[in-house]
This record gives sequence, C-alpha cells and structure tokens, in this order.
Amino acid sequence: MADPLDMLAKLGTLIGSVPDLKNRIEQVADLAELIKRGALPNTPVTAYLVPTGLRPRSEGDAGAGYFTQSVDEHFAIVLVLRTAADVTGAKGLPKLNKLVWQVIEAVAGSDAPDAVGVFRFGGGQLHSLTAGALIYQVNFSIQLQIRNL
Repeated sequence: MADPLDMLAKLGTLIGSVPDLKNRIEQVADLAELIKRGALPNTPVTAYLVPTGLRPRSEGDAGAGYFTQSVDEHFAIVLVLRTAADVTGAKGLPKLNKLVWQVIEAVAGSDAPDAVGVFRFGGGQLHSLTAGALIYQVNFSIQLQIRNL
C-alpha cells in the first residue's frame, strides 16, 4: 500500500514544475492556522497540499487467505493568489485560471510510487476572496490497491 507522505511528496514535485509555484508549496496545517488567524501567505502565490480522504472503488475480493480492494486516495491542491489593491479579485482571475490549468497539466496522468493508476483530475472550484487573496481548490485522486495475502 502506498504511503500518503510519498503521494504528497510526488504531488509536491509535480506542482513544483509550475514556474510560479517553485519553492511555494506548503503543508495543510500551515494554511489552516493562517486562515484561523486571518493572516494569509505574504507571497504572491502559494500552493497547499491537502490529503482529503480515501474512498473505496469496490467492496473488495476475498478468497482463501487473501483480500484485495481498489481504493481512491483523494488530494486537494489549494492555490492562494494575492490580489493586492484589487478588492474584488477580478484582476487576478486571468492569472489564477492560467495557474489552475498549469497545475492540472503538471499532475493529471502522472504516476506515483505503489499506485495502481495515475493521478486523475477531479474538479476545481473558487472557494473565496479573503483578505485580498483568491483561494481556489483543485482536486485529484489516484487509485491504490489494498492487498492482504
């Protein structure tokens, strides 16, 4: 079974290939604390990697001494784009759209250690405009397999 930290590391490497996000990738706990305090990142663009859960693809197969089950592991990449002097965030939308598509192109179809499948795009949405920053979530999943032999 794949290690979730390996998956986050792989996602970080893939996202790091997007020029605006190189060296601007953080962990989820940082974002949660910043939002709680109302203090978003000081950098123009930041990406946060968030493991969002596991979902079974099947009920699994059992036999004499074995069990297998396909599972999707889900992740979100939360993009925070500062929009200084733009209260509505409208001026930042073209850059945000470009960044979202760069992330999708960097991640979708890539494989990861111990995975059965590849990273699949699972949608995206604008969450908010908060304290001069656009916050957008891009979702991905990857198929894994539980094997107890």
